[in-house]
Amino acid sequence: MPGAIPSSLGTTGSFENTPIFDGTGKKPSDADVQKSLFHKGELSFGVVLGFCTGYLIKKVGKLFALAVGAGFIFLQYMSFKGFITVHWDRLEGGYKRQLNVDENGQVTHKDVRTKWNSLVGILTHNIQFKSTFLVGLYTGIRYG
Repeated sequence: MPGAIPSSLGTTGSFENTPIFDGTGKKPSDADVQKSLFHKGELSFGVVLGFCTGYLIKKVGKLFALAVGAGFIFLQYMSFKGFITVHWDRLEGGYKRQLNVDENGQVTHKDVRTKWNSLVGILTHNIQFKSTFLVGLYTGIRYG
């Protein structure tokens, strides 16, 4: 009967000698258990995908930082020369609206962590090799 407590449990509550039921009535061998717990293909596939994604995030992040820095210098130069007036308070308001998750008026470490967790959630949605992917992602960001 599925879901029933095995009679081999006894009165001690120990599961040491309890057989694993797979519907066939026979206990799986140690080789079968090891085979199902560790998949080399998934390990390498997850790490490679994670590394490539981390590498891309790092390179795109550097390009984004370059564009923001160059844009700031350009705006400051144009403002200094009197060609334009920059409303930094409006730009800061847009920045805070995008990143201020808890709406306390400040962008804190908690807000950035929430955005990062959201990105990781998107990247690891519906994949079976999340842990190896995240190892590869970290490696790609760190060494890419």
